[in-house]
Parts: sequence; C-alpha cells; structure tokens
Amino acid sequence: DKPFHFRCANGYGLKQWESHHNNRKEDRSMTFTCDKVGAPGIVETFHTIYTNEFNAPLASYICPTSKPSLVGVQSFHDNKSEDRKYAFYCSELNSATVTNCFDTSYQNNFDYDVLYTVPRRKILRGVKSE
Repeated sequence: DKPFHFRCANGYGLKQWESHHNNRKEDRSMTFTCDKVGAPGIVETFHTIYTNEFNAPLASYICPTSKPSLVGVQSFHDNKSEDRKYAFYCSELNSATVTNCFDTSYQNNFDYDVLYTVPRRKILRGVKSE
C-alpha cells in the first residue's frame, strides 16, 4: 500500500520490471532493474502526469519522443479503490536509432506475479494495461 518512486541513473533505462501481488493487501510490490541504453547517453528526461484514474485501465502510454526510453515509474495506492495511479519518466536518447518496435504479449494476470525483461538491444518505451 506504499507509494513508490523509481528512476534509473542518467544513461540507463528500465531493463526489468518485476511485480508481486499480495492478496491480503490487494496491492503489488514492484522491483525495477536498469541497464545502459547507449552512448553517449540521455539528452533530456521528463516526468509525466498520472496517466490513469483509479479503477480505470492504464490504457496505453508510450514515451512521446522520437528516440524514447522509459527510465522510471512513480505510483501511489488508494485503499478505498484498491488501485494505483502511475506516472512515468521518459528520456530522449542521444545518438540512437529506434527501429523494429513491437508490442509484447500480455505479461500479467490480475493476481499473478510478473517478471518482464527487456530483450537484448531493445528498450522499453511504453506500457499498456486493461
């Protein structure tokens, strides 16, 4: 039920997103891992507003730059709605070319754990939840 705030260091992007569901608290605990995302690093980082409402899907959020990388997540939990709101940190990659973008299959079911690792030589540029 605690808020969290995670942001990778400059020059790094999210590499792994792990989530564990707690049925008693009806909430998730999250763990993130970062990895280097290219040289010479990141040009600019910005923070979004909260991208969803309680008890509504996150829908889809993609970092809106031409060379995007998701570099952080912020969230807080509301006990009344038993739900979370999310905001994200995105960075513009320097000297990078973004090609061969793809959506993954669903990585999550409501009360199950999640462990998603970004494939080698790829970046995470957005999230979707329904």
